[in-house]
Amino acid sequence: MNESLKKILTPAERIQAVVRMTNRTQTGETVSSISRSLQISRKHLHDLERKFEEDPSMSDRERSGCLPKVTDQLERRIIREIENDPFASSVSLTNRVNSGLPESSQIAVQNVLRARRPALKPSITEKQAKERLAFAQKYAQKDMRFWSHVIFSDET
Repeated sequence: MNESLKKILTPAERIQAVVRMTNRTQTGETVSSISRSLQISRKHLHDLERKFEEDPSMSDRERSGCLPKVTDQLERRIIREIENDPFASSVSLTNRVNSGLPESSQIAVQNVLRARRPALKPSITEKQAKERLAFAQKYAQKDMRFWSHVIFSDET
């Protein structure tokens, strides 16, 4: 979950970073320049260098703790249910997501999404969308002289 927030380096990227870090005195490269070119933080580069000194294979270590209960497929199912009914409460979303799942893989949507609140305002209707599109098409070709005589204000 939230893999987009983390940059997971492949073994080849790790090795490339370590090689550049260990050869930086000969090449005259700085840690900052390596960091910018590889888009890896300086701290991470130093950590990789330290990890290479301990274990030259650069393999991932065994991680402690239990495996996450929410798989990518289940996360997509939750998001799809929210998009279908953005005004639903987290309890009703949980019931819909868990329907048809075995007891062992059922989850509470509240735990996955932290604080889940239903949408507070209604989406635009199909009629409103058509009216907005018609308005945009009607005035799309107007030049700046036309718009200089228009006063824009907040409807609220």
